[in-house]
Amino acid sequence: MRTIFFVLGCLSEYQGRLIVEGGDLVERLLGDEQDKVDVFRSHLVKLAEERGITTAIGEETEEGCTSFYSPELRELIDGCYEVDFSNSPFITLDPEPRRAEARISKKAFEDQGNEEKLSYLAGAYARHGHGNTFRLANARHKAEVVADLLRELGCRGVTLSLTNPGYAPSIHEVGFEPSEDVARWLQPYRRQG
Repeated sequence: MRTIFFVLGCLSEYQGRLIVEGGDLVERLLGDEQDKVDVFRSHLVKLAEERGITTAIGEETEEGCTSFYSPELRELIDGCYEVDFSNSPFITLDPEPRRAEARISKKAFEDQGNEEKLSYLAGAYARHGHGNTFRLANARHKAEVVADLLRELGCRGVTLSLTNPGYAPSIHEVGFEPSEDVARWLQPYRRQG
């Protein structure tokens, strides 16, 4: 397992990942995702250990949402994205930190092996998967990466569809028939019901 890729797969990227210069918010899981909090927490701890990062991972639950904080892990994760603050739609006053939205792209996997790709899919499945489907809200870019990786790793019947045209948030669904390798990597994160 390549933990950094698992964590990247777990991220929401709802309209892109909000990068805040000097920020400490790693990720927020919503109220209906509370069954995924333990998995995300354990992989953040493992990532810090693997990278030799000494950090306190803050955790706060408010109004049913759980947020994780660590400036060191946030910096590591944000470093996996190409960020261009000069093209940011966010307007900030001089003393405020710069902000930008970033999206994972297929380019992030060009020089990676199957273990990194499978780790990413396992992370995405742990948060966004059920049965033979990934469901992503307002993250078509991420759904396209997931679909491309599934095809590349031998899955058949890969489809990408918008399940609720004209409604917000847009729900992009990736359906697939798993290859043997993909099925094995996703199995620990399959949920019943």
